[in-house]
Amino acid sequence: MNHFLKAGLQRLKDLILCGPLLSLWVRIKICKWQRRYLQKLTKIQTAVPKQQERPRNLRGRKHEKLRKILIICDEMWEKGQLLPELNTIASTQILDIKRVLKEDQIDLANMEMELARMSGKAKYGTVLLYLNSHWLSEDLFSAVRQKSAGPILGMNLDDKAEFFGFGPGAKKKCNYSQWVKYFDLNLSSSRLFESFYEKCGGRFYYCPPGLHIPNQLKVPKKTLFERTVSFLGSAKDERVRLVRALRHLGVKVDTFGKGWSGKQWVTSPQSVFRGTQINLGLGFASGSERLTSLKARDFECPGIGACYLTTYNFELSQHWELGEEVLCYRSLEELVEMIVYYQTKPEMCRKIARNAFRRAIAEHRWRDRFKKVFEEIGLKI
Repeated sequence: MNHFLKAGLQRLKDLILCGPLLSLWVRIKICKWQRRYLQKLTKIQTAVPKQQERPRNLRGRKHEKLRKILIICDEMWEKGQLLPELNTIASTQILDIKRVLKEDQIDLANMEMELARMSGKAKYGTVLLYLNSHWLSEDLFSAVRQKSAGPILGMNLDDKAEFFGFGPGAKKKCNYSQWVKYFDLNLSSSRLFESFYEKCGGRFYYCPPGLHIPNQLKVPKKTLFERTVSFLGSAKDERVRLVRALRHLGVKVDTFGKGWSGKQWVTSPQSVFRGTQINLGLGFASGSERLTSLKARDFECPGIGACYLTTYNFELSQHWELGEEVLCYRSLEELVEMIVYYQTKPEMCRKIARNAFRRAIAEHRWRDRFKKVFEEIGLKI
């Protein structure tokens, strides 16, 4: 009887939490998360933190040349972006965590067998863990250290939603902050979180997203654009609302990605980005429509030579020259104004794309990011 009651309650829940009701529920949770995050942020000590000694004595470092790197992640973009870049530094392998899951938990025995198959008895010079806290555990760290002769790096590109246990959709046990002390160095894409990491006993290193630029890719030439305005990415609620608002105001937007009507998965984002005069970005943090964060697309789109128009984020100005390499808007009204202005100026858009491409070649590849990381921890490359 209990089984049938639970099944009936689940069906009722599914019926209630769908469509507009689901969207309303999600937005309420996001507002609650934003408020709690800002309250946490304002409690950071305003005093300048004392200078800490650079991490020169990390576990297992023997001043040997870095020869092997392992990335453990829920593989989505890493194989196409991170892997080819790190391979220019040292031989790099990826373990997709989905290969060793059992009922959405890591099967450590299976993972150890997979690592043995990948590397034999040899150890990696360093291991990069890019995982949701849901999969982290003391046993996992212990198993990884058995395969690493050097430091264990952690990477988080969405701290605003994942560092604490109250991000959108997060469960209590999904609290990244409790694990930062287990890493030898934490790579974060948000400067605001340095104090948080230090208070939790972790070593902080600011590492914004990067990109992979194929060697054969050249500066954009003067060619006709296939489309004026487009958005590439899955059809999340906040993205759907923006596109609908633009279309309602008469702006034609071509959409690419999962969930958009009549569109399929794009195998070559580069062709979409370069073939579009104005590429839209939406820089909000995990569903918020107030808080912004750096996105991988903030580098992948302009960095391959495309004109990129995205939400204003103060951290973007630390990596791009706004107005010359990327474009930013602060409201729907300003976005419409900018689209109307730039859509009649294709050559200006090409110039912005070329400027961004040259900047990315010089500064924003993933290899550039990690060369500095390895230098920070004393690994020879």
